[in-house]
Amino acid sequence: MKQIITIFAAISMTATVFAQAPNKMSYQAVIRNSTNNLIVTNSIGMQVSILQGTAAGNAVMRLEPIGSAPSSPSKGDMYFDSTLNKLRVYDGSTWQNCW
Repeated sequence: MKQIITIFAAISMTATVFAQAPNKMSYQAVIRNSTNNLIVTNSIGMQVSILQGTAAGNAVMRLEPIGSAPSSPSKGDMYFDSTLNKLRVYDGSTWQNCW
């Protein structure tokens, strides 16, 4: 009986050690209008905010789709290009696509 418990504990610890969180955030949404009908053919805008602490916390990061690169960027600035449908980051000299 001790061997079975030891084996089970070893397997459980091994599974815990190898479990990893993915390096991405997946999100899926359903958009409806004021009469609760699905929006299927219209373009919509979306803003993503990462808040600190609570739902009313300070915005740590906010992405809002825009059609062109921000003027006067700093190294590390990011934006979602709604024309290219790409997340872009400024490397200090040019805007780079993240994928």
